[in-house]
Amino acid sequence: MADVLEVPADSAAYLTTDSRATLAAGRLLVTGDLNQYKQWIGRPDDECADVPLELPGPWTAGTGRDCRDLTVAEQRALEIAGNAYLFGDSRRVTEYRPVLESYRAPFMASVYAARRVRILPGATLVVDGQPATRAAGARRPARSQLRLQLGDRL
Repeated sequence: MADVLEVPADSAAYLTTDSRATLAAGRLLVTGDLNQYKQWIGRPDDECADVPLELPGPWTAGTGRDCRDLTVAEQRALEIAGNAYLFGDSRRVTEYRPVLESYRAPFMASVYAARRVRILPGATLVVDGQPATRAAGARRPARSQLRLQLGDRL
């Protein structure tokens, strides 16, 4: 983990997992396991058991590998189920786990780590790639600080 990532005044810096990284390179994590992906980018079930969510209806289309074979309603049900699984209480949509893994895997997340990020006046920080996430396996984000100066862009 870097102590400080600083974007100089009147410049642009990139956090990516590819060769375009100018400030720091991230690490790309890949998994086919929806529960692992939830640990990386989602919310723990116990923290959101009472959070109201939109829930999909029962899944009747089976599993497959190509979303283009699904109807618009089925694609929307996958979107709703994925949101509920990752950011809500996944126990409420457990029947969707194999379906989501079948149609949406592999799941990818970009990891960037720093204790402090400073973006100086007139600077721009671009975070590009898969969903940015906390350190793999961490249940809570590490203590970090993001400080923007007047006129900065994130």
